Amino acid sequence: MKRFIKFGGEMISLPALEEVFSSAFPADENGPMVAVEGIEKENRKHIYLFNRNPMEISEANRLLQEAGFRGIMRIDKTLIMKEIPVLGTGKTNYRKLRELIEKDIEPNTL
Repeated sequence: MKRFIKFGGEMISLPALEEVFSSAFPADENGPMVAVEGIEKENRKHIYLFNRNPMEISEANRLLQEAGFRGIMRIDKTLIMKEIPVLGTGKTNYRKLRELIEKDIEPNTL
């Protein structure tokens, strides 16, 4: 599974964005605190921050700016989750997160 989005002629590294949040909110005994996933659909990018604690989009994007990310390298939406889905290996289940984004942006499924 690719972990980047190409938008506006630029490559956006989702792991690089996620690292900013993972450093600020490290995993605990219950698993990861945050995850970043995104999709390109209908010539738009949708980058989501999945978080176990509430965080406003403005706060998330402020953290990215402080880490040197500018322009299109920003979070479009945050979703609070009781737990971040993980695979049997303990790694984040990005496929499941991608499915959640697809459902969230599809107007017929809301």
